[in-house]
Amino acid sequence: MKITLKQKALKNDMLSLYIEYYKGSTNDSSGKRIHLRDFEYLKIYLYQFPKTAQEKKRIKKMKNWQKIFFQYAKQNMSKENLI
Repeated sequence: MKITLKQKALKNDMLSLYIEYYKGSTNDSSGKRIHLRDFEYLKIYLYQFPKTAQEKKRIKKMKNWQKIFFQYAKQNMSKENLI
């Protein structure tokens, strides 16, 4: 399983952060490859183009939070794989 931290641009010039759990792929009955993925949206929103010092400071703070969430997700998934 591969765990990735990703971001998505929103219409209001913000970025939404989420974690993607990639579980590999399988083939369906017609031979088409299907990717097995789960997503966990963190409900963390960052300014895509920060203008003020306060917005830049908030981005720094939230990037620390995203690292914490990502490490937490990795630890939980490794524990689940051991059980």
